[in-house]
Amino acid sequence: MGSEELGANLFRITQTEAVLREDNIIGENNANKTHYDIGKNIRETIKKNHRTMPENLSTPEKSLKELEKEKKKIQISYFKIKTHYDCDIIITGCGYMSKESKLYLFRDRKDYIKKMTNDDVINVIGTKGSGKTTSTLKYINDDNYIVINCDRLYEMPTDKVVEDKYLTEIKVFLKNKYGKICEGEEFVNCYNDILDFIKSKKKKALIEGNVIYDIKPITLLKGTVIVKRTGIIKCFVRAVKRDYPIKNFMNQEIEKHGKILGRFYRLKNIIKRRKNIFKIYHEIENIIDDLETYKND
Repeated sequence: MGSEELGANLFRITQTEAVLREDNIIGENNANKTHYDIGKNIRETIKKNHRTMPENLSTPEKSLKELEKEKKKIQISYFKIKTHYDCDIIITGCGYMSKESKLYLFRDRKDYIKKMTNDDVINVIGTKGSGKTTSTLKYINDDNYIVINCDRLYEMPTDKVVEDKYLTEIKVFLKNKYGKICEGEEFVNCYNDILDFIKSKKKKALIEGNVIYDIKPITLLKGTVIVKRTGIIKCFVRAVKRDYPIKNFMNQEIEKHGKILGRFYRLKNIIKRRKNIFKIYHEIENIIDDLETYKND
C-alpha cells in the first residue's frame, strides 16, 4: 500500500470516527452505514477530480506475504547469530547495529545521556514526535534557564507557538552577524553564539531542535547531550497528528483541491513527508554511537 492509498484509508477512518462521535450514532448497523456512506463520498470526490481510484494505484514490489517470509528469515538469522556468538546484535534493513543502536518500533527506551563538557548547557535531540519539545517546555518559565528551540530560529508556520522571551533577540543578533540563520553543518557557528549569548545573561542553556544534529561532528556540542529514544512508530503517529491540522498548510490544500479532497491531500502529503522519521531515527542512533566513543578530557 503506497502513501496515496494509505492516506485515503486513514482519511476515511478519521472522518467516520468524527461523524460517529459528533452525531452520536449508536448501533452496529448505523455505524456500518455511516462508514459506507463516507467511503462512498470520498470515492466520488476522487473520481470527480479525475484522480486514480485506490484499487487502481500501483502496488508495492513485494506482497505482505513475501515481507512476512523475509521477516521470518531475519528472525532465524538473528537467533543463530545471538546463540552462536552469545551477543546482543539485531539485524535491520540497514545491516548490523550494536546493542546501543537497536531499532525499536513500539518500545520507548530510556533517554541516552552523555556529558561532553562542564558547561551549563543541556542539549535535547531526537526525531520529530519524540517528545523533546514537551520535555523542555517545563523550563520555559524557570528564570534559571533560557530555553531555545533552534528550529524556531527559522520561519516555520505553526498553530502552537511557545517561545522563550530571548528567542527574538537571539534571532536578530544572528541575522545581523551572518546575514542569515546558518543551516546544515554551518549551524555550529550560530550554536556557539547562542551559548555565548546565554552565558552573558548568567543563565543555564537548554537547547533543542532538529537542526542541532546537523552539527558535524556531533562531539562539538557542549555541556550535556540528552537523546530522546521514543519508539519510532509513536514518533511517526505523533508527528502526523500534530502537523496534519496546521492551518497554513491545510488552507493551501483546500484552496487547490476543495474542502474534502484538500484534507485528504494534506494527510497524504504529511504522511509522505514524515516517512523521513525512519531515516532520521537511524541517523540519531549513529549519533549515539559517536557520543559513545567520545572521551571527555
